[in-house]
Amino acid sequence: MENHSRPLEQVKRIREYFEYIEREQRGISEDKILHKALPDHLKSEVLMHITHAMVSKCPHFSNRELGFQRQLMTSLEQRFFSSRSMIITPSLPSDGMYFIKKGTVDLLSETKMGESIPFRRLGVDDYFSEDSLTDHWDCNPYLAVSVTDSELWYLNRFVFYRLVENFLDEGAQLSKLEPIKKANTHSRHDTTVTHGNSGGNSVFFIHPDNYFIQCWFGLILTITIYTMMTIPFRYAFMENHEITTIWLLLDYFGDFILFLDLLIRSFFLAYYDDSHLVTEKERIWRHYYESGKMKWHIASLIPIEVSALYQPILCPMWKLQVWSLFRMNKLFRLLEIPALVTSVESSLAKLGVRVPKNAIRVGKVIAVIVFSAHFIACLFFAIASYNQYHTTEGSHTNWAYMNGLFSKPLLCPDQHPDTRDLTRRYIASLYWSIATLTTVGYGDITAHQDSVIEILFASFVLIIGTATYTLVIALLDDIVSQLDVTSSLYKTKADKVHAYCEMEALPDTLKSKIHAYYDNLWQRQLGVSGNKILSFFPDYYRKEMIIDIIRPYLRNTLFLKDCSANFIAHIVNCISYELYLPGDTLFHEGERCNSLILLYKGKVHLLNSKGVKFKTVDNGVLGETSFFCFEPHLCSAKAVDTCQTFCLSASDFVSCLRENKMTEQFKEYLFKNTTQILILKESVLKMIRNLKSSKMKKMAVEEKSKIPKGVILPDTLSRCSWDAMLLLQTAFLAFIIPYQISFMSHDTALSLFLIDVNIDLFFLLDIYAKLNKFAVIKDGSLLSSPKDFRAIYLKSSFKGDLICAAPVSFVAFCSGVQDTRYGLLRITQLIRIRHFGKYLNSCAITLNSRTSLSISTEKLRIIQIFIIMLFLCHWFACIFHLIGKMSKEQGWIIADESNNSSSGERYLRSFYWSLYTGKLNHVTAITPAIETV
Repeated sequence: MENHSRPLEQVKRIREYFEYIEREQRGISEDKILHKALPDHLKSEVLMHITHAMVSKCPHFSNRELGFQRQLMTSLEQRFFSSRSMIITPSLPSDGMYFIKKGTVDLLSETKMGESIPFRRLGVDDYFSEDSLTDHWDCNPYLAVSVTDSELWYLNRFVFYRLVENFLDEGAQLSKLEPIKKANTHSRHDTTVTHGNSGGNSVFFIHPDNYFIQCWFGLILTITIYTMMTIPFRYAFMENHEITTIWLLLDYFGDFILFLDLLIRSFFLAYYDDSHLVTEKERIWRHYYESGKMKWHIASLIPIEVSALYQPILCPMWKLQVWSLFRMNKLFRLLEIPALVTSVESSLAKLGVRVPKNAIRVGKVIAVIVFSAHFIACLFFAIASYNQYHTTEGSHTNWAYMNGLFSKPLLCPDQHPDTRDLTRRYIASLYWSIATLTTVGYGDITAHQDSVIEILFASFVLIIGTATYTLVIALLDDIVSQLDVTSSLYKTKADKVHAYCEMEALPDTLKSKIHAYYDNLWQRQLGVSGNKILSFFPDYYRKEMIIDIIRPYLRNTLFLKDCSANFIAHIVNCISYELYLPGDTLFHEGERCNSLILLYKGKVHLLNSKGVKFKTVDNGVLGETSFFCFEPHLCSAKAVDTCQTFCLSASDFVSCLRENKMTEQFKEYLFKNTTQILILKESVLKMIRNLKSSKMKKMAVEEKSKIPKGVILPDTLSRCSWDAMLLLQTAFLAFIIPYQISFMSHDTALSLFLIDVNIDLFFLLDIYAKLNKFAVIKDGSLLSSPKDFRAIYLKSSFKGDLICAAPVSFVAFCSGVQDTRYGLLRITQLIRIRHFGKYLNSCAITLNSRTSLSISTEKLRIIQIFIIMLFLCHWFACIFHLIGKMSKEQGWIIADESNNSSSGERYLRSFYWSLYTGKLNHVTAITPAIETV
């Protein structure tokens, strides 16, 4: 929508609709399920179940014939509105009645000053705009806006007419419905009382969709995470620390907020019960109690830490550790973290903060691993502290002493460890915890073989780690399977079309045109064709959007410019969206005019019977007089560039006239405006007649586009072979440059230098070819003129490619720079990696179309992920080796006794470490040195 320059407010409302469907309906469109996934008899039963309460409580329909009620219930259309969305707007007259299934709606009246003042609030099972069923509103007598996210069911006027025709007796009684009057309230709910208060008295409550409660849950989540991180840390690591004022203030501020949260949830936080908002304190308290959360919340508020006043020291734990131990009951709040996270996600979505779904899922798993690792690290070190305190002299049976984290026996009381020792202990514990959870450990930090407690605990963590690894693999599998589903579906469809073109041996020009169409379809509409992309929108948003787009054209269109807003709204339901590429013919001279074309974007040449252009139309109406007179086209029309159009077929137009009983009115209009129509037709014919024959030859439009000599089209074999060469050389750069930076410590070999020079020359040739030889497809158009594709290349990737092609290897070699600095000078050439995916995709298309191999989208994704993993392992291996080389005496190279090995051997050991560390499921004998952690 943003590509079509839609107003930001309109884009926001439609985006909120899809976010509401994803958030509240689990991504399920109830309307599509009912109309596409269920047979008619089941659909009717489901609709009657959903809408029965609303219809039966409406006095206009409650006492009607049972068959009439059933037909009416199954004719309702579901609509969603986010909070503060306009339901009845000033610009578009309402043409139907609304029933409220969920949410709250305000009715507004407009003052003479243009202000909107609410005069009634409606709730669940209320209704409004019922008088528009029998009266054609030219302007709305009042407006309607949703106060909260609302689910409404809509009865269209034309559907209502058909019902009345089938039930004539009911139609006589329903010929005039009682309209809403501002003075009296026929709603079952008082305007000053929020829906749900049976007593009729105003009460204070907090709405569950209120911004305050959304921010409040964010604060509760923050305090819960603070508690989760600090209590285990203080208990495990902060021996011999006193309880300071800062700790007291932080802890009891959190307790105070949690106590307020208990009160809010017990008496003031309203909730929805079967779409009804419940605000009574007694029911709120009962709901909170029965939810099971109350007991955990109360248990977390019990001040057990008061016991520390009587027993402040439990050696080896000092005061702060004992205090933290007695506050462990605060961790009961962890049970609510998933619900709080979901609430915060929903709040951020309502505020317009959008995070990709897969990113959220990965972030949650990482957060679970990090928090779990923190808990385990604290417990693992607490066990070591216990063993250190109870050890005998000369016998230290704990892992921390083995790794130099304890330099003396643990005493109580004693001096507390300084910040440096505290940091080293926590990092070492966290390192062991993460390594054990995500792998089976490296073996550099292990449980002491003589400590049964440490061995049992480590075994338990290994079991948890196995479950974690399984969870991560399952999550990644699910993410990969859903990764860019739209792109995968489009590519599969495009691959089939490419294969068909090769099978039929179509000429290169025609193939390029077909490929250009699909490329344009992807660029503009993500590969989805016209009418299908409009079907993604709910009907009411689709209607509003199209009216907003075509309104400027309708103001100058015959007949339609004088029609009512209701008729225009009906016409919009029949309009389709079409996309035409440069050179496509919209219609031919002499053909019957079957559609009215509204040219939304692009330019069209109008041609006579000999293909001579006599006019260019830019954003206008095509075939106007021929359409309304049901006559053949006076000329032909051909797209100059990519054209986006809205089309109204003649059959749909006639149906709209009949349904709105405007056939006679249309005939009268044609009779009264015969002169104007004839003038318009004559103006077109005059332009055609006035063209001179010499000018006709000069302006003749060639049907077949000419490809300049020497220009190479995108789908030729030579172009595909060129892309394959670029793929190999880019992969070589991605490998050799990090290797040269990390491992090269002597002069560059002459053979390697020659390879580098050849790659630089090839990249220079590639720049020349892109400037002068390689045609491109841009926005669906094949650009074969060097002037055109050169301009595009200069504006896009020319600068980056020029930097990559700089002959730095030649300059460095001739200057005598032939060690690690040689690789550092070439690091800018890694910019070429950004084209790697494009080169790989080009090779896959070539293999699919020119060989018997079939590389599906799924296979290509796996290949891409595999290559990315290999490159990442290679780069991490180079970084790991570089860190070891820079660390000198304290690095892993010295510890591994690899300092005298060749660069190839050290690379293999570094790659071995990177590969097995990246796979997260193996033990490697190469580990970082503890001193450098």
